[in-house]
Amino acid sequence: MGVAHGDLKRKDNILVNANNEPFLIDFGTAITINKESWITRKWLFNFLRKTDLNAWIKHKYKRNYEDIDTKDLIYYAPTLVEKYYRIIRNLIFKN
Repeated sequence: MGVAHGDLKRKDNILVNANNEPFLIDFGTAITINKESWITRKWLFNFLRKTDLNAWIKHKYKRNYEDIDTKDLIYYAPTLVEKYYRIIRNLIFKN
């Protein structure tokens, strides 16, 4: 069994307590899988899991992707959607 949140890009969905422990809220887009899940559900789960991990990297390194520690690089794999979004965002806001 697994859970992918699907909306961790929004920092508002991650709360941190006084002990620096994270808590996730707003599971409206979350998806679960188990051994019996259909292939399309597994694909969607893996996609959302990947975006969750990329969001964690984004927040941890404050969008300074060149500063990602080598031990964290295994978690960072931008999706095609994220790559295209970043290109468009850079074209619009960097000029």
